Amino acid sequence: IGDDSAARLTDSLRAQRDLILPTLVLTSPGLKTASSPALGEVLAALHQPKFRPRRSTSRQTKSPGELGVVRAQLSNGLIVLIRPEDGPIVAMRAVALGGQRYETASTCGIGNLFASLWGLSNRRADTEKLAKHIASLGGSMSAFAGRNTQGLRAEFVRENADTGFAAFLDTLTVPTFDPLDFERERAACLQRIRSRNDSATAIAFDAFSETLYPTHPYGLPLAGREGIVEGLA
Repeated sequence: IGDDSAARLTDSLRAQRDLILPTLVLTSPGLKTASSPALGEVLAALHQPKFRPRRSTSRQTKSPGELGVVRAQLSNGLIVLIRPEDGPIVAMRAVALGGQRYETASTCGIGNLFASLWGLSNRRADTEKLAKHIASLGGSMSAFAGRNTQGLRAEFVRENADTGFAAFLDTLTVPTFDPLDFERERAACLQRIRSRNDSATAIAFDAFSETLYPTHPYGLPLAGREGIVEGLA
């Protein structure tokens, strides 16, 4: 992560006073130690008075099992975790509590549909433009929703990490949802639900979950119910 992207991260996150995503995780081969200027700039902007970057010219060694994660927290609650890692790929995840555990019988499947849409476009790039841009960087970006969490993830080759990080931040903080994308993704979600209804294994699993969790969201089908998803607009 270069200095430009570090400044962009700082400005964007500080501006998001109502941002609900509590954790941003970055894995970067470009951040070797806590004395990285880019990392120091990010952490200093996160108002961590106890943080003091160590000045060292030697490579720091980690004991077995130590991940070397650097942690900071914004005043709005957002937690930033950065883990230096040798390798050709820079990975990033923005994760929040969400997904199935926050659904009800009347919203079953909304998290799955939302994850299908989030990450397709933002205010700077429509669906086609963003897809071409991410591909040109040798990267990937998509949203996810599970039983307990939802979020946005991306990976880029090291040499394009700064540009990819900028696209990730735009999609995280200023996403857009095109009506055509919505109709296409809803149709895809409905097809997945119908396919599960043709699978004896899937039917048995859903019946087991409903029996095990009769009053908890875990008892709902993760993909949603056909009638509920059809009614989403």
